[in-house]
Amino acid sequence: MKHQGPVHGVDRPCRGLSASRGFTVIELMMVLAILGVLAAIATPRIARSLAQNRALQAAALIKSDIRRVASQARATSRPWTITFSSTGYTIAGNNATGAAVSSTVTLTDEPYLASIASISCGADNALVFTGHGSCTETGRLRVRSGSAVCEVVSSPGEAEPVLSLQ
Repeated sequence: MKHQGPVHGVDRPCRGLSASRGFTVIELMMVLAILGVLAAIATPRIARSLAQNRALQAAALIKSDIRRVASQARATSRPWTITFSSTGYTIAGNNATGAAVSSTVTLTDEPYLASIASISCGADNALVFTGHGSCTETGRLRVRSGSAVCEVVSSPGEAEPVLSLQ
């Protein structure tokens, strides 16, 4: 189909009518194949990164709670205990008035989706803090989320538990 051109009255084919208006099925399939390859490369890396982040966050929570329990023991001048299990831990002690206080932290739920893979501390898998806020013995915990593992170590005489990514 020809029409009169806008300049100098020249006849030429209308460009929009004979040209392709979209992508061919082959072009779309190639784009989908490329996206599939990129997703296959990125997915394991993203999963590994999420697992490391979850393990680090769970270990950081444990580290923070160890510091908090040591502070509570000092503030109340009473012993406090953190008892660990594979799914989390329980904090127990007596407040300044002598009333029993207890709380449980579950690591297997969102947002951590982690577990305590190994526990090496005191009798009954517990860290005991004296009324002076010091830990009575060394505690070593390995926190796992997916393939990522973090370690938290709390030692007598150390002010701060040590956290490391394995």
